Amino acid sequence: MTMIDPRAESGTESMARLLLARDGIHAEPQVWVDDHTRVDLLIDGWFVLECVSKEHHSSPAHYNRDRERIVHITGLGFVVLEVTYPQVLFDWPSVRQAVRMTLGR
Repeated sequence: MTMIDPRAESGTESMARLLLARDGIHAEPQVWVDDHTRVDLLIDGWFVLECVSKEHHSSPAHYNRDRERIVHITGLGFVVLEVTYPQVLFDWPSVRQAVRMTLGR
């Protein structure tokens, strides 16, 4: 697997993808799920891992737009798990467990 993927839009996405790969889980970065919506990481074609940050999601308008986006993605039939930079960097075992439980592994 290539370690560098130019499709990633954040360091958190890259870290999460590499940690998932280390755990034997392939995650495809920046996948279009409809004509207007792209997700951070797609696993097994149905499970979305979204990497969120205060930097890009802190204003009330951005926060509300993100919640609408998650509802839209879920409405398309995807299961969505949102994770933060601190969770990926400092609490990966909890993220790994949530991902594995969701995948039934």
